[in-house]
Amino acid sequence: MRFDAALVTLNRLADVSAQDDLGDWLEDEGLILHDRLAPGGYSSTPTNTVAFASTGGDGVHFSLVDLGDGPSETSPVVMTVPMALGDDLRPNWIVGESLPEFLALGLHGGWFGLEQLAYDPARPGALARAASVPPSPAIDRLAAALDLHPWPDVEARLADLQLRVAPVLHLSRGGRGR
Repeated sequence: MRFDAALVTLNRLADVSAQDDLGDWLEDEGLILHDRLAPGGYSSTPTNTVAFASTGGDGVHFSLVDLGDGPSETSPVVMTVPMALGDDLRPNWIVGESLPEFLALGLHGGWFGLEQLAYDPARPGALARAASVPPSPAIDRLAAALDLHPWPDVEARLADLQLRVAPVLHLSRGGRGR
């Protein structure tokens, strides 16, 4: 699997995950890489994004936000939770200002549980507490291979990203944002 040359981190992630069944372990952690960049396919998916991975559950996917110059590893990452229906739920969450920052968010607890952000307002605190749990061997290997470091303050960083970056998402009429 090869992506555009600007997506060096994504190509390195694909290379690393192909070694020693690491990809299977990452899938268990909720990071299933797509074969290519493509629209997310749901009405709640922002129209200025391309999906690169999913969790494997309920259509939850991770996309790079195109800010006008095409997607790159420095593009913000949005998580779309299509089943987050209801007036008080948000299906789209900025989960990294860049691809490496997004990958680092999953170092403690993986990426599958991130979808709970859409359903549970207390989830950022739970993510912060997960930082005290040792990462799995697969995630340790990924962190070492890509030089990733955990977020120091998950709750504050997520709040900052929602305020600063979420407004750039282009939503279709059927979709809802922040």
